[in-house]
Amino acid sequence: MAHSYSHLFQLPTTGLRFFTVHGLWGRPEMALFLFTRNILEGKPIQLFDHGSHTRDFTYVDDIVEGVIRASDDIAKPSADWRSDHPDPATSNAPFRLLNIGNSSPTSGTVLPHHSPRTSKPTKRCSASERSGNCCPCSR
Repeated sequence: MAHSYSHLFQLPTTGLRFFTVHGLWGRPEMALFLFTRNILEGKPIQLFDHGSHTRDFTYVDDIVEGVIRASDDIAKPSADWRSDHPDPATSNAPFRLLNIGNSSPTSGTVLPHHSPRTSKPTKRCSASERSGNCCPCSR
């Protein structure tokens, strides 16, 4: 839809996609907070998808910097765009879509190690239908 408006009205448009943003005021349902809470309460850490998923965690300050940099550079039509050989990566509209991420995905089995260290040991995860498996680590 944004690309259509950009094309029809020559409205410069930049779409930004953020990947698993974290920081001091993060959402309580995010993995980092869930892991830390369970560690502090002595509860098991549950991983989903058998711990095989990965996430690209991006710190909120890096997201802010990306937004500022993107707003400093207004979208322009692609010079490489050709109507006789259209390429989905180019456009004659002043439009772009940017991914703002860390470019360093973290495995679900490694993530619990990034939670703050505490004096309490971490229990292995209990398997459940939702979680898929247990955290293979314990402190």
